[in-house]
Amino acid sequence: MERKGLQGIFDLSGRKIEENGILFLTSKRLVFLSESVSEISSFEIEIPKARDCLYYKKSGNRVFEGIAEIQDSPSTDCKFSFKYNDTGFRSLVSIFFSISEQIKSGGLYNSNLSMRPTAYSESHGKTLA
Repeated sequence: MERKGLQGIFDLSGRKIEENGILFLTSKRLVFLSESVSEISSFEIEIPKARDCLYYKKSGNRVFEGIAEIQDSPSTDCKFSFKYNDTGFRSLVSIFFSISEQIKSGGLYNSNLSMRPTAYSESHGKTLA
């Protein structure tokens, strides 16, 4: 499932990055692809590593935000937010929460994942987080 035309906001260790792009939802992760390569070109979050997620409407935008565990230390967590100003975003978020609950209950798959959320910059040629 995908949603185009949204804004991704990422707080990586106090460094705030804002990009416009596309958000994909799979059965295991959220993947954000930037429309342009400036600060980051992509950002992915494993669903089991996302916590404190909220969905709400603010100033005409639908907002989905949360915290992604980047490593095993809370001090390296990344705050993320996706803003969308059109209909259809709620269905993606509803499916995200459904998948998250299935993972927590052990019903979808046994989550023993080794990947961590990653922000990658093609212009800088390196992983940012």
